[in-house]
Amino acid sequence: MTESITPANTNSLINYPKNAGDIATYSFTFKSSKDFISTDKIKIQFPFEYDPYIGNSWVQFENEPGSYYIDCTCSQLGTVLCKVEHWNIIVTGTSQPKANTDITITIYEVFNPPYDASGTASFKIAHLQSDDVYVA
Repeated sequence: MTESITPANTNSLINYPKNAGDIATYSFTFKSSKDFISTDKIKIQFPFEYDPYIGNSWVQFENEPGSYYIDCTCSQLGTVLCKVEHWNIIVTGTSQPKANTDITITIYEVFNPPYDASGTASFKIAHLQSDDVYVA
């Protein structure tokens, strides 16, 4: 079997509001074909039409002055941190969902692109080990 990330349903990406340039909430729902372990993470890659810092990101920890975080939730991953790395959001959590579990990550205060990019923009989601090795 090939390891993969698959959309959980036809509404796997929900964002509101959809107006160009608005601040929006984005929810991604997907399944990983592999179990999570405590050090695994999710990488969500935003299209280049978006701001490289995605939205209202901020420095959260004094010992990480160049690291930015954005507000997010994911009940399946427990307590989560969402670190912003130029068009990428790296999500780490305290829980380890089993393979093929619906996982919904909600990211708040995302800056929509300044124009309608719905025809060209595509998001990528990956399940990674702590050393960035691809899991699914």
